Amino acid sequence: MRRLAIATTAVVALVLLGWWELDHGPRTPSAAEARTAAEVAGRSIFVADCQECHTVVGHETQPRGGGGDLSITNFSLAEEESFAAIMPVHQPLTPVELKDVALYVIERQHRFARRR
Repeated sequence: MRRLAIATTAVVALVLLGWWELDHGPRTPSAAEARTAAEVAGRSIFVADCQECHTVVGHETQPRGGGGDLSITNFSLAEEESFAAIMPVHQPLTPVELKDVALYVIERQHRFARRR
């Protein structure tokens, strides 16, 4: 199910990119666009595999699994990837999925840090 959601997200992104190329000619996605696509995929992974135990709402919570809110942490990308790699998920995450979910969590950290 999680892989289907990720594949659907990727297909939508490719369709939109194809539409852009028809209208504006071929181009290389910017780093910001690539990061945004990874964060969208990361959100899908988080919802499928992480939110049973964790939240990313910007304040301490105690979800069913008791893992707490990851958006109030201050981990680096490498630390987030390492943390995600040892979590008990339904299927082991690929290196790309680990990076995507880590980027999503870090984006949430930055969003809530700006509000504090």
